[in-house]
Amino acid sequence: MGYSDPGPTPRTTRRITRELAQLLDRTSVTGPVVLVGASIGGLAVRLFASEQPERVAGLVLVDASHEDQDADVPRLAPFVPLLSSLGVFRLLRVTFGPPPASLAPTVRPFAEVTGFRAVAYQTAVDEFTHLRQSAAEVKAARRELSIPVVVVTAGQGSDAAWLNLQRDQVSLSPRGCQIIAERSGHGIALGQPEVVVRAIRAIVDAVNGRNDASPCGQRSGDSEQ
Repeated sequence: MGYSDPGPTPRTTRRITRELAQLLDRTSVTGPVVLVGASIGGLAVRLFASEQPERVAGLVLVDASHEDQDADVPRLAPFVPLLSSLGVFRLLRVTFGPPPASLAPTVRPFAEVTGFRAVAYQTAVDEFTHLRQSAAEVKAARRELSIPVVVVTAGQGSDAAWLNLQRDQVSLSPRGCQIIAERSGHGIALGQPEVVVRAIRAIVDAVNGRNDASPCGQRSGDSEQ
């Protein structure tokens, strides 16, 4: 995505988690980290936490994909590399994310210069094309976690099936809970960024022993949504 070099394919969850491990190995980050995964990124942070639990202090899943969701590949997918390389998507102002004009003025220029890059289209399609393989990897590695897990779910545009999958992710940990972002659709980080920030800060505080509240606002021992 953006100006990074294209990663090796296929862009499966397994490959992405290996790259995350390499990134942490090559930095000065030595302690457990709080990982945040939005949409399909939720699969990657979940797999990482299942396979390397000693490196993860908590998870925030932001309207995250689930291993049992439908994963039909759009018919246009095989043509994306060619169309993006020829600049067709840029010409037609097609984006795979929110239109730059819908974003805050402070970030709009960055979205303009990265959102229409050929590599951005190609990487997104590569990940989605291999979603079933990624889902199988996550399902095979699924295990009960002992860390805090906050599931942040969109309050708008979510059907019953999606809400059930979101609730299932709460059960990943006895310390799991759910927050509904009532005013947001799938792009919660754009619609209600304060909800995501609050969830992250709450997990950091809980990990550091700065309070006895759960990340979703209840005191220890209270029921959670």
